[in-house]
Amino acid sequence: MEKIVIAGGTSGIGFAAAKLLLDKGYFVTIVGRNEYKLETALDNLGQNADGKIVDASNRTEIEIVLSEVGVFNHLQTEAGAADPSQGTGIAVPVIRH
Repeated sequence: MEKIVIAGGTSGIGFAAAKLLLDKGYFVTIVGRNEYKLETALDNLGQNADGKIVDASNRTEIEIVLSEVGVFNHLQTEAGAADPSQGTGIAVPVIRH
């Protein structure tokens, strides 16, 4: 079973993508910064989903969470940023465990 990580998966497009991917048989890990929204989303997603709390604007937090997630096949980012020109600067080899 392929594993997908969705940053910003607790609501909106990210949550809808998680539901769709679960329906297609993927295992999905959603990440978000709000614990209440994460728990609510997980309650609605079901068995083949898990989640992690992370602030997508914090490079160190992202690296820690991705190392906890382990091997995954795809990364989808739906997490918003106050200033979209300011990325995390994480190189693809770092996020592709």
